[in-house]
Amino acid sequence: MHSLSNIDKYLIDYINQPVGRHRNLIESQIWDEFGYEGATFILDMANFSLSTRINGIVHYLSLIKKMQLTVEPIIKNRSGHLVKFEADNVFAYFDTAENALQAAIDIKVAIDAVNNKYPEKSNIHIGIGIDYGKFIYLKEDKDYYGDPVNIASKLGEDLANGGEILMTDTAFSMVPEIPYRSEEVTFEISGVTIRSHKIYYP
Repeated sequence: MHSLSNIDKYLIDYINQPVGRHRNLIESQIWDEFGYEGATFILDMANFSLSTRINGIVHYLSLIKKMQLTVEPIIKNRSGHLVKFEADNVFAYFDTAENALQAAIDIKVAIDAVNNKYPEKSNIHIGIGIDYGKFIYLKEDKDYYGDPVNIASKLGEDLANGGEILMTDTAFSMVPEIPYRSEEVTFEISGVTIRSHKIYYP
């Protein structure tokens, strides 16, 4: 039987408690032990279905690996924390929104440089979403949860067209000075209104 992680034990206790003070105490304990605050960063590769159908799954898997090899050192170089690679997605967080944005720009520049070496069918196209806030990070499970994770996921996976960097208002406001042109954009998705900024890098 799979052993329970620390948060599993908390959650089982939470389930077995009536609504009220005891549940609130357990929730506070979870946030104290697993809570983080920072910039959530989610990258998604575009055109999975089309690329796989035209070029085959092995070709697309090779693009995923090439993307991972490009992205991971940049995240670390910008003091980021890689949470996990999952399929053609990258999940990470940064202590500051400024570092998250600079990592996104560095990644875009690096991906463009890699793409210039190969024909179009071997090019990588990505979208990146960035939010800022409090979330639960389970290091041993290589996963994180919370509203800023969900919003960054919607921006990076669902809303950012190939090559776009989208930041929420909250994340955008956390950057002291953004030396790039930006455009305010508002999205309505899954009943949620997301006010964000599209970042244009040089």
